[in-house]
Amino acid sequence: MQEEISFRNEALANKVNAVIDNYRMVADYNSRAAVVDDVIADIKRVNKAIATGAGVMQNNSAFVGWVNHFLLFGWLVIGAMDVGLGIVQGKNTPDSGYLALGTFLAVLSLFKSNGSEFASMFEVYLTIATTYPALWRMVNFMNLVSDSKKRQKVTDFRVHKTMALLEEAKIERPDAMFPMDTVPLMFEKLCFSYDNGNGGAQFEAFDATIAQGKTVSITGESGSGKATFTKIVGLVLPPGSGDFFVPSHLRVLHVSAEVCMWPGTLAENIFFGLCAFKGLMTDQYKSLSPEELERGWRICKLLQFTEDMQHEAEDLESTTEVDQLPLSLSQKKMIHLARALIVNPEVLVIHHPTLFLPKDMVKVIARVLKAFVNQKGLAMDPATRHLRRPRTLFYCTVNEYMARCADIRICLGPQAM
Repeated sequence: MQEEISFRNEALANKVNAVIDNYRMVADYNSRAAVVDDVIADIKRVNKAIATGAGVMQNNSAFVGWVNHFLLFGWLVIGAMDVGLGIVQGKNTPDSGYLALGTFLAVLSLFKSNGSEFASMFEVYLTIATTYPALWRMVNFMNLVSDSKKRQKVTDFRVHKTMALLEEAKIERPDAMFPMDTVPLMFEKLCFSYDNGNGGAQFEAFDATIAQGKTVSITGESGSGKATFTKIVGLVLPPGSGDFFVPSHLRVLHVSAEVCMWPGTLAENIFFGLCAFKGLMTDQYKSLSPEELERGWRICKLLQFTEDMQHEAEDLESTTEVDQLPLSLSQKKMIHLARALIVNPEVLVIHHPTLFLPKDMVKVIARVLKAFVNQKGLAMDPATRHLRRPRTLFYCTVNEYMARCADIRICLGPQAM
């Protein structure tokens, strides 16, 4: 039983560690609910394994009662004998040296009442000892500074402005098949600064209007605010002041520069995001449609997965986890990018898409990302391209080739690259 409890506890701890290590990925793909359900399932398995521990806790809660009964029994034996001897010898007065009957009964009553109170106190102590650590952490986290109100304000702004601009688009572009596709992304006097005490702004009063269906590179010197700007576009950070508007009907996906690997198979990793957007658990990728699976595998081929990687991606029965595969950092980066491209969002925001990649793979990534925008999604039916929404791509980079591959180049800081 103890081995089972240890095994379940270790599995739960590993799952929680995985969520912590990949928090950015969990948040970016809106998979918090599925991950929470997965962790809850592990918690239930742990609880089932330690069900017998409830008997121990029950014994603990009965400990005070047993101690009280023992004390009462001892008092009854010793006190009754002393009172009896005093009565037999006619010396049961307070100054006789024997216990008086009234005193004996009073102490007996005191033992009973104090035992009841002590039992209640001990029960409260057991409850506090069991719940306090988790309760303390929860209260601590719930009282951290939050930007929820600011995020809600941004969301409301997006919805209301989208409705207004959509009505304008219907009037100004009556010939457009889909007027909502003509609503641009807009930066209006966008500012942001970290509260580091020196008042230095990452960028100030940035204005731009970008049509849907464009590739935008974000460049600049180190410390110019590339990562911060990219996080605002990816809706990870709310603007400090000013506004950033992306139409509310467009799905925005933010992809971190750091490679994130979920503790599962290679197939589970590349389909992680698609499962999240469909409300599936991370290990339910087998339930995706054959068309969705086939499209994902074609994207892996476009990214030039090695033969072994492609085999693992297509082997739905494999139980080999990614950390057991001999993968280089650049190969993990390709899995990281494939996961995002399979989701196929309308607005894709990537931090340094060629980071960790060798020079020969930079052009491959540039070609694949350009195709994602031009074809309105990768590995999809060309006959329905005119019916699909435009795809817009933002990425920050320090690679000059990637910077020049974009339709629009945003250079932050005093000098261009």
